[in-house]
Amino acid sequence: MRLLIVIFTVVSLGAAAPALGTVEEFTEACLTSSNLGRSVCECCGGKAEERLSPLAFEFLIATLQKDKAKIEELRPKLSMDEAMAAGMFMVGTPAECASEMPQQ
Repeated sequence: MRLLIVIFTVVSLGAAAPALGTVEEFTEACLTSSNLGRSVCECCGGKAEERLSPLAFEFLIATLQKDKAKIEELRPKLSMDEAMAAGMFMVGTPAECASEMPQQ
């Protein structure tokens, strides 16, 4: 009975859940896979975290990192809508973020 309570507590607190992507991971992946500046990558990361599901966000990061194993792991878990949202995210968001940056 105690073991069941411990397992339930760990699962309910999220300790057993896999870590999902972070804005920092997104930013680093964006910087290494594109010619975008840090401020645009950070902005895109924040928007991705807000607009995409956690799974689609993680998938997008794996795509930017060119992590084939992670992509193959996550792809079957995505709904069609999540896959489309992740696939199209970098089409317009960098321009949106760049337009929001103060003019220098």
